[in-house]
Amino acid sequence: MEAEVKIEQRPEPGLIGEGSWLTALWREAGTAVRPEEALIPVGLHPVAAGGSQGQGVLSPKLRERAERIVRSARAEGLPIFPVAIAPLFAGWRLHTRGRHYDYVFCNLAEDPLFHDPDGFPIPRHTLRYLERLSRSALAEQFDLLYVVHEVEKGSVREGEALDSDKLVPPSPRVQRASRHLGTLGTGLWLGATLPLVAGGGLGMAVATAAATAVLAMISPGVDPLLLGAVVAPGRPVRAGKLAVWFYLAHWCYPVLPSSEEGQEVRDKG
Repeated sequence: MEAEVKIEQRPEPGLIGEGSWLTALWREAGTAVRPEEALIPVGLHPVAAGGSQGQGVLSPKLRERAERIVRSARAEGLPIFPVAIAPLFAGWRLHTRGRHYDYVFCNLAEDPLFHDPDGFPIPRHTLRYLERLSRSALAEQFDLLYVVHEVEKGSVREGEALDSDKLVPPSPRVQRASRHLGTLGTGLWLGATLPLVAGGGLGMAVATAAATAVLAMISPGVDPLLLGAVVAPGRPVRAGKLAVWFYLAHWCYPVLPSSEEGQEVRDKG
């Protein structure tokens, strides 16, 4: 059984207007959060709050686009919901604030596992869900896909090459799971896996606005977490552009005694 994605109360700076809108959208998505928790995903960097680069807060067109995604997800019966309002970022970022693990946060196109011939290690029941998502009307709705990987503390360092061996969960049970995400139906990945064009003057602080909100959701053992991001219609998809970020999927490999691992995979296969 997959680990529950838990929303913990970690207040972040936000704008009441955007928080109220996000609260309503969470309710429409059928997500069980209290109104006072709705500001948690609104991690607004100064760029997003109308700072020097003039991005401003969410445009009506971006709000409408996010609302259509939520309604489509409900119609399809898919558990997709918004988790953050923050600018896009290029490259990969390492976040070390987790108590037990570090987290690598990157665009799917820049993830070494996406280009690995074996693809992501992925449980079969999660693969079935992603195949369903790839066949849905939502498959081509997202401008970019991001992945959050849980890694052992200290195993990845800023400035070093990021290779797939550092991102694959090391447990033997992973070897018994399907490894086909890299060749999963292209509908989900086709329009959302181009490398992101970097924006001038945008660094770790921009990435942190989204990452802090997302990491507040993660329970240990969720690896990886798949996110989709959308910008306002007609806007260029590049670092620094304000986006609404959505939870798409997560998978995990429950810790089981070795004698039970094979049975667990058979049950889910």
